[in-house]
Amino acid sequence: MTCLEKFLKDHPEYEHRPEAVINDFCPNGETSGIDIPDPDYCEFDETACAKCWSRECPVPEPTNPTIKDSGTRQEFPTGAVRDIQKGKGRCDLLPLDVVSDMYRVDFGTEEPAAIIFDRLHRFTGDGEVSHLFNTLGDFIPVAFGSWSNMLLEVSMHFEEGAEKYGENNWQKGLPVKCYINSAVRHYLKFLREDSDERHDRAFCWNILCAIWTCKHKPELNEYGQKVCPVCGTVIPDGENNCPHCRVFTGTPDFDPDTLMGEYEEENE
Repeated sequence: MTCLEKFLKDHPEYEHRPEAVINDFCPNGETSGIDIPDPDYCEFDETACAKCWSRECPVPEPTNPTIKDSGTRQEFPTGAVRDIQKGKGRCDLLPLDVVSDMYRVDFGTEEPAAIIFDRLHRFTGDGEVSHLFNTLGDFIPVAFGSWSNMLLEVSMHFEEGAEKYGENNWQKGLPVKCYINSAVRHYLKFLREDSDERHDRAFCWNILCAIWTCKHKPELNEYGQKVCPVCGTVIPDGENNCPHCRVFTGTPDFDPDTLMGEYEEENE
């Protein structure tokens, strides 16, 4: 479709006067409704030029970008795979309470970003999924308007993920910290208004999957739980022995370095 054809389609009042359009307007000008900043191509001087109107309209950028893919995968012990995270930053290591305060100082107590970062900070402290549900409750009115709209949009993210990794690959089990890392990164990009991905969808997807993992695979949620100092495995409530390396962590004076050496010797 040429610039002239597009203009006539968008402005039917000029349908029978294409010559007037060519003479009076320039497709690179603001009055034409076709804003194509290309001064090297446009020969507009006192009147618009037919050459400019005859060019093909550039194809607009897609409004719903798909999930970005680096082409490399990170595989977890559970068998789940994910796009490699190296080089994207570790947003889960950000001091989220400080980040919340930053937004609160700049924009006020009721600033949604301050509240959301505070919710995420609370979750990383005690591991309670209620903070994640509340995070969605604060985000959805801003980004989607309703829970149903959010779920329909995020279902598209699930569809794209299934095409990349296979259906329900994520349910094999990813550490919850991976979801928090990605959620914070996508939320920051949403705030920055990046358009390379649907960061609103991705944020909700990560929060939903984090909630599911906490519910069905609590051993992968290290937040608010006792973690083995030797191998990093979450130790179930009420137990003192690591279910993975059987290290006893119930005494206050144990030496993790010594235990690590013993563990490595036994598992050589």
